[in-house]
Amino acid sequence: MANKNLTSYQKNLKILPWVAACTSFEALFPFFVIYEKSCGLSYFQIFITQVVFALSVILLDIPLGVMADIYGRRKLLFIGQIFFCFAISLFFLWPFFSGFLLGEFFLALSFAARTGVDTSLLFETTKHLGIEESYCEEEGKYQSYARYSEGLSAVLGGFAATVSLTMPAFLTWLVSFPAIFLGYFLYEEKLTTDASLSEKISSKLKTQIQLIKNFLLNSKHNFLWIFLYSGTLSAVIINIFWLMQVFFKTYQVNLVLIGALSFIYQISSGFVASKSSQFAKHHQLIFWLLPTLLQIMIIALGVTNSAWLFPFFFLASITFGIKITFIYNLLHPKVDDNIRAGLMSIDSLSTRLIFVLIALPLGWILDNISLNMGFWFLGIPNLFAIWIVLSGKLKFFN
Repeated sequence: MANKNLTSYQKNLKILPWVAACTSFEALFPFFVIYEKSCGLSYFQIFITQVVFALSVILLDIPLGVMADIYGRRKLLFIGQIFFCFAISLFFLWPFFSGFLLGEFFLALSFAARTGVDTSLLFETTKHLGIEESYCEEEGKYQSYARYSEGLSAVLGGFAATVSLTMPAFLTWLVSFPAIFLGYFLYEEKLTTDASLSEKISSKLKTQIQLIKNFLLNSKHNFLWIFLYSGTLSAVIINIFWLMQVFFKTYQVNLVLIGALSFIYQISSGFVASKSSQFAKHHQLIFWLLPTLLQIMIIALGVTNSAWLFPFFFLASITFGIKITFIYNLLHPKVDDNIRAGLMSIDSLSTRLIFVLIALPLGWILDNISLNMGFWFLGIPNLFAIWIVLSGKLKFFN
């Protein structure tokens, strides 16, 4: 039985990167702002839809992460992918403000069901195989497959968009189906629960959330600050991604070229993610490097107007490529198995909370002031991440 389990876990290492590739094939999203503008939405309305997504994730992320800890990661990955397919279908079948709002809600359900679950299953796979020290390398591989898939989808989406701006959404919907079936072949040992967890779901969630709270309060590591640091960087990078699309529209960049540039953006992020294990031990250097790269980009794009400044966006892709693998590698070895997915969901929760604070003012700035001012505005939360490092809040992770 033990050998059979090991063989099954070995299959996970082969299947999970392809799950990442299918779930990250998002041909629509490099053109999402252009598509929504073509449907009559203002920048402020576009950012409202993103706030709906973020608020929904805030409400759902930890409960669904806890459900994954209780009922199993595979089930949540399966459910999450079904929600993703439905959300994408709404974007091209109901292309109005109300349709985008509903689509973002189901997209949030999908995201909340999957976030932290995939990386938890990957870490536990390496742990059961006795190769826990290889987790960072495997996580880098997983993230690189995701970024490469996003890059490929951007190129194909660019060509599809020349036919119709609806086509990238349909292409994303079409490719998302294989992930549902790939998830079926993943292996996870049947979770054992004590009597208290056989009660109704509300009691289970309460019990599990209390375990997470106790872990955070009693841990010698200051997890709250690492989550704030990580969430701030992620929120800034997400907003940079949306500003990149506004940048494309402002300078009327050709749709095929948008796809090609988005491809390079994602590929560079994937390449860095695949190599990030080589410098994962240099904690303080990376803590400083990530917000510094973003601040350089923000200043460059905030100072002047020129389409030739696009290469500075690659500083964000490099930051993102390093950040995910680096943060996960810091956290996983210090987290208990029975609360892993729920605790990792806090990283996403902090990201969305900070995103909500940024998004609506940013949308108003884009409609009423300028793109340059939008970049300067993003510098404020990024300086907060720099302050966290400067104040020594992350010293426990040396």
